[in-house]
Amino acid sequence: MYLAETYGVPLAAAIQRVEQVQVPSGRYQIHSGRYTVIDDAYNASPLAVQAALSALQNFRGRRISVLGTMLELGPTAPELHAEVGRSACESADLCFGVGPYAELLGHHAYRTVPELTAALKAEVQDGDVILVKASRGISMTPEQRAQEGVGLETVVSELLKWRDQQPETA
Repeated sequence: MYLAETYGVPLAAAIQRVEQVQVPSGRYQIHSGRYTVIDDAYNASPLAVQAALSALQNFRGRRISVLGTMLELGPTAPELHAEVGRSACESADLCFGVGPYAELLGHHAYRTVPELTAALKAEVQDGDVILVKASRGISMTPEQRAQEGVGLETVVSELLKWRDQQPETA
């Protein structure tokens, strides 16, 4: 409202413009439906994960965090993953981790992305809100990404595809 007033834009016009903003894939893109998937899988740092977890708390429904490896953290990587994992388990009703730090990231820990995806499909219910966040690992092959718990955009696409194929539950 402040910016609209400052620049002389009528509030209704400002609201309309904001509603037309399209967020790029993987940048906190919210996919609403029977269950909601928050695609924040473009990149991850400890600060960015903490911010996403904080935002997750504003959603109604069972909150699920799905966190993968944060790359380029150096020798502090284990401690930083553990810190983020503690926050995830405090912020979400269910917390999943994937990759070499999976056990630090969530109570439900999986070594590979395919294992994680299968577990999520067995757990997700109508009304859930699922935050998916990890580093992309763009320089890795798809096979390496699946093994290292990065590039979780495949988890997002699988959850959305599966959601759209399943009948609604009462």
